[in-house]
Amino acid sequence: MNIAAILVFIDIILIYIGFLFSFCLRFPWAKFSPESYQNNLHSLQLIVLLYVMAMVAVGVYKKRFKSYFIIIQKTFLGLTLGILISMSFIYVFRSRWGFFPSSIFLISFPIIFLPVAVFNLVIYKLSGKISKKVVFINEHSLNNINKILEEEVDEIVLVTELAKTEQLYLLLKIAETKRAKLSILPRLYDEILAKKINGKEKPQLLLPAYSQANPEDLLIRICDVVISSIVLFFSLPVMGLVALLIKINSYGPIIYKQRRIGLNGKEFRLYKFRSMMVGAQQFSRPEWISLEEDERVTRIGIFIRRTRLDELPQLFNVIKGDMSLVGPRPEAVYRVKEHRSLQGIRLSVRPGLTGLAQIKGYYHTTPHHKLKYDYLYIKNLSLRLNLNILLKTVLVVLFKPGS
Repeated sequence: MNIAAILVFIDIILIYIGFLFSFCLRFPWAKFSPESYQNNLHSLQLIVLLYVMAMVAVGVYKKRFKSYFIIIQKTFLGLTLGILISMSFIYVFRSRWGFFPSSIFLISFPIIFLPVAVFNLVIYKLSGKISKKVVFINEHSLNNINKILEEEVDEIVLVTELAKTEQLYLLLKIAETKRAKLSILPRLYDEILAKKINGKEKPQLLLPAYSQANPEDLLIRICDVVISSIVLFFSLPVMGLVALLIKINSYGPIIYKQRRIGLNGKEFRLYKFRSMMVGAQQFSRPEWISLEEDERVTRIGIFIRRTRLDELPQLFNVIKGDMSLVGPRPEAVYRVKEHRSLQGIRLSVRPGLTGLAQIKGYYHTTPHHKLKYDYLYIKNLSLRLNLNILLKTVLVVLFKPGS
């Protein structure tokens, strides 16, 4: 018996037990009679079958997975699809199975998902079915391209700059055909990105830098969108008040827009509440002048900078995908062009609303040390680290305003 068949058998048992336990939670034993169980038995058997079929359809029982996260993701999608199909089926045939309580589906989901995901992970791990196949490509390898086409590949890594653009498009086509990721080594990525930013070359595309695959990227993106949406919703009254005060306090637009460099060297417009007089950016601020002594900053500008309220509009940048809640701070175009250290691997992740440098050194940290914090963050990037930085950012804003 192969691994897939074993998993299907185990999942059927776990799903069935999960539904029975959900019935016990929904209907205490005093109300859950043998007759009630008998009435739902045939429906339950069909629903379990539909769940397993949905999991087969999304690819839960493949021969190999390239990461743990893919297994969890497909299990989640399979069970979600199973719920939708089962509820639709019961609705269509409600004359016969309409008495099956819909609340059971919601109650049973976490009860079923956790054990099914854990058992699948353990069995696939023990059987050696979790592995990632990476192929490294140089100019010589392109002469033997048929070998790549015949192999099962998860990621193609370019280790040398190609002489012709057509060769790069060929690799892109192969990656698309194999459904593989096409990446580039950090050293080469830095060189190509520097040429792109400084205008020496204008490549039509830029590949993501090669690093250890981070299976949490999707979770981080979901977390960014959800948290940003929630904060925006509850901060709308505050943002409206800040906008009104800015308009009353000084002439000019409420929102200040600035060109910044983001992921893979892409330019985007960063949004902030305007805190300075119109045209103030033409005059630099001496380092020895404090925020209160800076004549370019408006009275309301001092307050919203101290409380970080000026950065609330950047939540729209996060939702758009230009930024993340956590990451290296987005730099102005001219700074990135002038300083090579700001280019390269630092731009392989989305810039953030806050970051490790902001909670460790605050605004008194030198640019050199901020870069060290940025590289340390990129090396250890994870959802847990992001949540930790967000929590500490809240503490910094509340207890160390203006740091």
